[in-house]
Amino acid sequence: MTKLEVQNFEDDEIVFKEGDRDSHMYFLKSGKLRVAKWIDGKEVHLGYVEKGEMVGEISYFDKKPRSASVFTVGQCQLAIIPSDKFQKLFDELPSWTQALTKSLVKRVRSNNS
Repeated sequence: MTKLEVQNFEDDEIVFKEGDRDSHMYFLKSGKLRVAKWIDGKEVHLGYVEKGEMVGEISYFDKKPRSASVFTVGQCQLAIIPSDKFQKLFDELPSWTQALTKSLVKRVRSNNS
């Protein structure tokens, strides 16, 4: 796999917003991310993404808009994983692994709604 593009963020920047449509996910190389969504006009904190974790994977797999907004907590460095690069690797996995992944993503999406 070719080297991934890395993007640097400052404190309290938006990585992506709930409802956005894009085709990549991120690997958090350093820092911390805050995940939130708007419910009844109020921002609801959903949790944090820590160094070494992924974010944006749900929308990557189900091709639906982002289910939540993601903000930086302090300085962060994220590796951008474009869908075309990951898809080639994913397609090489056994079909049961692909089905398991898609099933888990579907369950997570339904719990985030």
